[in-house]
Amino acid sequence: MNWDTHFVQFRTRHGTWSIDRIDRIDRIGGWYRVFFEKENLGHYASPFVALDELTGGSCEWPGVLDPSECGISDDFEDWTAVPKRPARR
Repeated sequence: MNWDTHFVQFRTRHGTWSIDRIDRIDRIGGWYRVFFEKENLGHYASPFVALDELTGGSCEWPGVLDPSECGISDDFEDWTAVPKRPARR
């Protein structure tokens, strides 16, 4: 998957979880953000670390909801790739 043009989502009965790549300020590499709905749950150096932290419940939690108990798959094959919207100018 091309992280520059897509992000991934996983839907559970609790809501939608997402992992997205953003450029770093120094433009070297990137960061991967974990979201629950529109709430940012943290930044990670790789999508695999982001997924591991999310499914293990080690990321920030949205309120009292423990991500490790939400049935989130730890395999990106089970996630849906979603095209990013073009940036507004």
